[in-house]
Amino acid sequence: MTVNKQNLDLLFDSMAEGGAKIAYEEEFQCRIGVFPLAFNDEGAHVSVIFNNNPSPKRPLLLEQIKNYLRDSGLSVISEARYPLEGRLKDYSVAMVVMAPVNFVQPIVKRAVLTFQA
Repeated sequence: MTVNKQNLDLLFDSMAEGGAKIAYEEEFQCRIGVFPLAFNDEGAHVSVIFNNNPSPKRPLLLEQIKNYLRDSGLSVISEARYPLEGRLKDYSVAMVVMAPVNFVQPIVKRAVLTFQA
């Protein structure tokens, strides 16, 4: 599925509040999710899981998400990159932001929708 306003709205808005909000973008071969932090209701975990077929646009997409968060007055307090088991080119980037999920989701959504590499 290619990201566009309609299907991204559907993916982000049709899920139950506080659940996984995931968008899949074919061009970057990734899934993007915004989840509540398990240990703190006031925080959000932004997950970007990249699949095989690496793209040079990946770091630019991650930077855009971080810039949009920063421009909204938020900062990424923790960021980690994890390899996905059994798949050499796959990895996940996890970012922790101390703001409620319903505040972080629209920011991440705008970052993805407006991304121009």
